[in-house]
Amino acid sequence: MELNTEKIKTELKKRDWSVYRLAKEMGMANQTLYKILNDGGNNYTLATVQRIANALGVPPKELLE
Repeated sequence: MELNTEKIKTELKKRDWSVYRLAKEMGMANQTLYKILNDGGNNYTLATVQRIANALGVPPKELLE
């Protein structure tokens, strides 16, 4: 399974959030999140998916393809 980075970017646009803001909401370094999102969604853990989902208020399964 891959992380659906387009879905995450769409959710960010809806909220008018930057990747930096999402990283702050997650308590993660923004460089790490940029790398995950720009790496095509191949380099992540399930815990990271959960943290992204919690920050965006969406179910984690929506973020996976």
